[in-house]
Amino acid sequence: MNAPFSISALSGLSAAQLKLLVAELQIKLERQKGAEQATKEIAIIGMAGRYPGTDGTLEGYWRLLQAPAKPAIGPAPDERLFMHTGPPDDTRVRQARFVEDHCAFDADAFGMGAREAEELDPQLRVALEVAWDALEDAGCGGAGKEARAGVFLGVTTNDYADLVREAGMDRPGSFALGNSHGLFAARLSHVLGLKGPSMAINSVCASSGIAFNEAVLALRQGACDIALVGGVNAILSDFVNRDLGGLGIISRKGRCAPFDAKADGYVRGEGCGFLILEGRARAKERGHREIATVAGLGMGHDGDGQILSPNRCALAAAMQAALKDAGLEPGAVSHLEAGSIGAPLADAIEAAALADVFGHARPAPLVIGSVKPHIGHLEAASGVAALTSAALQLSKGRPAASPERLDVNPHIAWDESEITLEAGAGEAVPSVIGVNTVSLSGTNVHILLGRAEPRTAQAAMVKSFPILFSARSPEGLCQMAAALATELEAHPETLCDMAFTLMAGRTMLAHRGAVIASDAAAAIAALRAFVPSEPVGEPVGAEQTRLAFADQAPDLPPMPETLRARQSALEAWAAIAGQAREADAESFAAQAATAATMRALGCAPGEASGQGGGLLAAALFAEKLSLADAARLAHDLEDETRDNVRLETGTLPLSPRVETFGDLRCAMLSGLEAAPGIPLTGTLSDIAARAFETGLRLDWGKLAALFGGARVALPLPRFERKAHWPRALIERFGRAEARQDAAPEPYLSEEEAERLLTVILVQEIGFLPSGPGQSLIDIGASSLEMLRALSRMREEMRFEPDLDAFLLDPSVSGLLSQYRAAQEAQTPDIEETEEGWI
Repeated sequence: MNAPFSISALSGLSAAQLKLLVAELQIKLERQKGAEQATKEIAIIGMAGRYPGTDGTLEGYWRLLQAPAKPAIGPAPDERLFMHTGPPDDTRVRQARFVEDHCAFDADAFGMGAREAEELDPQLRVALEVAWDALEDAGCGGAGKEARAGVFLGVTTNDYADLVREAGMDRPGSFALGNSHGLFAARLSHVLGLKGPSMAINSVCASSGIAFNEAVLALRQGACDIALVGGVNAILSDFVNRDLGGLGIISRKGRCAPFDAKADGYVRGEGCGFLILEGRARAKERGHREIATVAGLGMGHDGDGQILSPNRCALAAAMQAALKDAGLEPGAVSHLEAGSIGAPLADAIEAAALADVFGHARPAPLVIGSVKPHIGHLEAASGVAALTSAALQLSKGRPAASPERLDVNPHIAWDESEITLEAGAGEAVPSVIGVNTVSLSGTNVHILLGRAEPRTAQAAMVKSFPILFSARSPEGLCQMAAALATELEAHPETLCDMAFTLMAGRTMLAHRGAVIASDAAAAIAALRAFVPSEPVGEPVGAEQTRLAFADQAPDLPPMPETLRARQSALEAWAAIAGQAREADAESFAAQAATAATMRALGCAPGEASGQGGGLLAAALFAEKLSLADAARLAHDLEDETRDNVRLETGTLPLSPRVETFGDLRCAMLSGLEAAPGIPLTGTLSDIAARAFETGLRLDWGKLAALFGGARVALPLPRFERKAHWPRALIERFGRAEARQDAAPEPYLSEEEAERLLTVILVQEIGFLPSGPGQSLIDIGASSLEMLRALSRMREEMRFEPDLDAFLLDPSVSGLLSQYRAAQEAQTPDIEETEEGWI
């Protein structure tokens, strides 16, 4: 046990000893400081977003930000039937910056039925899809892959629940699970299999800024390994528009014009964005790319004062706190995303606070910009939209385009400070960008983002590259092939990076394609000519997939495992035959190396087959032979003078004598004879493509490292989206022609009805009878399970099952008979219809 430290003990130390002690203490303090700093360093490693005026991609968002901003307010899209609940006295309440198909949803992608999708607030639907895309972009895709992932979501409006209440719809208990803000983040965590902190934040315009702040703190404290930070806003009714119009903060001119003398309020906008955050040390270790770094955070509240106007001192305090957290001087910040919405007084107050903190003694003027003139004010998603813009500017090394020239608000005294509103292509590369949030809630958030370190790619160990891509449908697969070809045409130097990114971090969906090319031109031609084949479904385990080892070993790169296995095989051969039969020794070593390589790439011992020399490789892979016994077999089976082989497990008689490996038939190698499987021939690219297309699970990250490259941003598979509006909403709020179009819905064909009924029964009861006439009650279905199934039939099959008839015949065939009877009852006779109506 160490003695307690005593000051008096120092008196006995010599000058040299004291000097050494001080040096040791300094080293310890520096290490501690370095460890604390490393914990604070956070990177943005993935992004996704759907914003107004774009094609739903971040490249589309960047193109929008590169164009001069123009007023883009417009009426609600045709499918938004519920924007007409109030009196038409003010057209402002029905106009905003809308996202096309913002409310559509791919329920199948998340294992949901139509009824469950209808019960989800459309904001939650789009958040699920964008969160999934952000994880894919980061290389963290796949439900449950990142278990210690936190979810931090900003969300504010309740339009959907308000509409349902207004329509008088019956709301089942499950409705709350998809419409309570407190459960939004939890639902994301549940569906995506994430077990870190999960919280939804409702603080109006500051919601996603606060979410970002909380996520960074959680990462610094070790509460999670990665964090999903997002915000979402959907304008589904005119309720909130009317309230805000009554406050006088909605622009009559239909434009967001921060700091402009003619600004008269803001334009509401909708959208959704997610950022994936991770500690920089962990991101580097796992090969994740850095898009931008998180330099500093600051957050506070206005306190007492005016509710509709920000507090100058409080705003400045949040900015100063972020600078202190980052350890930066104000002059280090080159650009700033403003929080101003185009309200004259609020703009002047924010401008004064910016001048107080950043406006003096600078190496270059601070360039002010804003996404709001482009996309409107996204409220709960405004913070993440601005952060995404800042991250794009930093990663691409140039600022967003300047807005149309403004007449600066006369209450702003920027002539006396070093601040400018003019950004353009000739400006310096952004180094540190501040993102300001000014909220109606009074909460102020300031976040500083910095440039990421230049990426370092691993050297390629191969000469050709497999481009592996997947999608949710054959059409989607063709779209992916075309999108990747377009990407390569724009960036032909990224072929190796594309192969690495698609292999190392993407979820492998049911429809898959692969092309192999040694240069970008060949890859583009193959992608343009791509024709999809049949889907493979979910990946099967290696233990269920037969590997077919060929007589000729494939051409493999010099992996450490491959080299070790080859050397061990040569040593095992030498122990038996010395230096004799060098060609046979090399052939045996190549087969042993192939078996070891497939094991190293994640294939667990399972079914395998082989032909010729590949038979012994299959035995080694399946662990049916030791390396020494395999060497004895390889040597002695070709020796015409031998009648048996002495193995570690006993003596194997060679009678009748065999002449080739392919003729070998013995109990020890039973089941390894040539049989269909994944042929292990050609190059590593060929093997990777076959494994991908057939659903074999491999350690794709380890395999990708052999091809070199680094993660880059690439197109993502598209969701197969469709509308999920409850009939009651359409009938209550839809236009007359919409209601006429919506009812009656066509009946399903008999095949479609049986398929849907099967899905419902499996999901609600958990199993199916052995035949369509077997009673569900007889096989153990509970009354509650059957009631749930009947309820889903009402909603999804659009017919009312007769309970008495069901109790008399509780079978699949009985239910289908009821469905056919209901269909016939609703189908008019030809004689009773008027000409032109059918």
